[in-house]
Amino acid sequence: MQSSGALALEQGPAPLPARLSQAMAYPLATWQTPSFGAVLFLAHLREPDGSFHPNIWNGTYERSARDWTARQGWHGSGRWGGADESPGSADRLGGWAVSRGGWSGYGPEPGLPAVTVWGWYSAGVAQIWLVQEGGTERGAATGHFGGWIIGSQRNEPYRVEAHDEAGNLVGFIDGPDWVSPTNPLFEVVTPQGADQAHASGRMQVRRIERHQATVIVEWLITLEPDPEAELAEELAQKDQGAEGSVELEDLAERLNEIDRIRKSVFFAPIEMTDDLGTFYQNKGGHVSRTGSTATWRNEFQPAIPDAASRLTISRGELTFHIPLS
Repeated sequence: MQSSGALALEQGPAPLPARLSQAMAYPLATWQTPSFGAVLFLAHLREPDGSFHPNIWNGTYERSARDWTARQGWHGSGRWGGADESPGSADRLGGWAVSRGGWSGYGPEPGLPAVTVWGWYSAGVAQIWLVQEGGTERGAATGHFGGWIIGSQRNEPYRVEAHDEAGNLVGFIDGPDWVSPTNPLFEVVTPQGADQAHASGRMQVRRIERHQATVIVEWLITLEPDPEAELAEELAQKDQGAEGSVELEDLAERLNEIDRIRKSVFFAPIEMTDDLGTFYQNKGGHVSRTGSTATWRNEFQPAIPDAASRLTISRGELTFHIPLS
């Protein structure tokens, strides 16, 4: 996946094959600056019943010398909003010209953008614009399956606009308020004992960030066993036979499928409420994964009321009760 994304930043996403492999990831769309690149991928997630459904990964890169190097902190979404056919079709968007699938925010580090946004466009859209008070970023709507990704180095509220070949505005989406720097962090809650086992390892609520307008929940998810270690062990134990042949390709594909089953916990539905009955809307999230350990950060609105004393957070079949004092 990482090498195909780097190649897509250099040459653009490659044409899709007539038949997609569920074991492969395919670059759909790219956006880049001289030092930073973002790639929208199509992959397939295997369900416990053995069926597959498409999902999205957002990979980021940094420019080193003449090469693109993958960064940590790739983001995934289990929701597929793309069309059945490339480059785009209105049937998936309910008649809308453009929709937003997700976003990623970055720290104030040199070379990093303030935000990247991705989503889907319908037939008839020729360009995607990200419009801010300080300027406008423009990108061609050429992504496979109607996918688009765009970003900005300005930490300002934004609007995503869809334009046709003649430059006419045919649709838009206003960005969330979180891009504005007027959402300061004022308290961090570190839960005690918020650690439970799930079907693929363990899950822990590490911290609750209380911002002026939002709430961020940080999770630590451990996948057990480590699929890379499992692969190495099985290769060491496998009988190579008289001719010394090992079906590495088949073995790697099987273990990748096992890994996808375990990762399905990443996309389990998340709900949050408090002892006052407040309903919190999940605004999205992103993940940083190293080996078999992943850190997720999910953002919710509104902010936690001052009178609330306990949060109840559910992720899939697990429920956590978090005291706020």
